[in-house]
Amino acid sequence: MAATATLSKDVIDLFEKKVALLTEQIESLTAALEKSESQKTDLRIKVINLEQELERSRPKQAGLDDTAKKFVQALFKSGSYLDFEYVASMFGVPKGMAAYYRDILAKAGMIRGTGVVMDDALGSYELTSRGREFAVANGLT
Repeated sequence: MAATATLSKDVIDLFEKKVALLTEQIESLTAALEKSESQKTDLRIKVINLEQELERSRPKQAGLDDTAKKFVQALFKSGSYLDFEYVASMFGVPKGMAAYYRDILAKAGMIRGTGVVMDDALGSYELTSRGREFAVANGLT
């Protein structure tokens, strides 16, 4: 009988130790979960801020008139670079206006020069990733 009582007490002690260890693990996991939830919330806030920043940096469709869009479309369809003066002559746009549209598109980050501009030439330009994105988003393909 005494052996049985001692065995029962040993079993109870083992269970108590096991419960204590499991309780520690639960507390540790709960703390880790709370930290993860906090990080998840912080990341969601960062995603929202980045989405807003991206939206602000996108060129606005209303900012480009039909002629500027034609320049974007011509560059997109070429798949490469084009001489801006040549494109302007295709559309019957005077050189001064072509320079204006070149400046507008360059300022919007939609085009970039592809070489050295000589004399009073307008130069060759290609679309940037922003310009291609604009072309696709606005059906200029």
